[in-house]
Amino acid sequence: MNYRLVTMFNIKRLVQFAFKNNKKIIIRKYTPNLKLKSDQICNKLMLRNSKDGSIIRLRIEDLSQDIFEEFLDFTMNYFVKEEITHKIAGIIKDPEAMKEYREISTEIFKSPSIITKLYIIDDETNCNGKIVGASMTKLITSVEDTDDDIIAKTEAMKRYVHILTTFNKMYGIADVMRTYNVNCYLEDLGMIVHPEYRSIGIALFEEEARLLICKQLNIPLAGAWCTSRKSQKIGKERNWITAFETPYKKIESLLGISFDGIDIPPTCKYMVYKIE
Repeated sequence: MNYRLVTMFNIKRLVQFAFKNNKKIIIRKYTPNLKLKSDQICNKLMLRNSKDGSIIRLRIEDLSQDIFEEFLDFTMNYFVKEEITHKIAGIIKDPEAMKEYREISTEIFKSPSIITKLYIIDDETNCNGKIVGASMTKLITSVEDTDDDIIAKTEAMKRYVHILTTFNKMYGIADVMRTYNVNCYLEDLGMIVHPEYRSIGIALFEEEARLLICKQLNIPLAGAWCTSRKSQKIGKERNWITAFETPYKKIESLLGISFDGIDIPPTCKYMVYKIE
């Protein structure tokens, strides 16, 4: 089954589901067969900006080659520079590490096992709209589905890989599968929203979309590392369960890296949502 195509096959029900839980979604309008570039499928929605009441028109696209570089730019600007593990590793402080991260990301996100969806400003006169959101997930089906085999060259990237492998050792795929008695689950790899569009409900809509996709495909669980205060707060509000947590002081000791100057919560959490 081509998972990336299946994620779009029942978008109407997805919007109806999300609409019940998000009043910012004001119009459930989709054109499932509209061609944008090559054979991409376009899905449209309109969200209300809670700050000024304006309407934002968006379309959702699968990541494709012709928008890949723009996606990488977006990731480097709003994920690598803001997400805690990237900050801890010091990637943004080293231009060579930034370059290496981009090169490695290019290979990772070309993998068919990674599902990447882009939220783009919908201008009907211009197919090359501005990316304002990106969702990256991976369907985990085996204990081998890790990124522990990344070979890094720069010191910052070596630290980043060390962080990833340390997290996986603390609570890995086998632990998730054993604890919740599942043989597969949807793993969050990141949700990025442009700072100017963080008040219109993109992340909430995407969360509902992911959960509905899991339900449609009989994926019993969704999981995510919640490293920041905000992600942990949202997870709790949305009834995600804390499957595992460990004090950042302990992680600091395990990594041998100081977290001074970085705003972190007391603990790092791995949170899950059980699909009923």
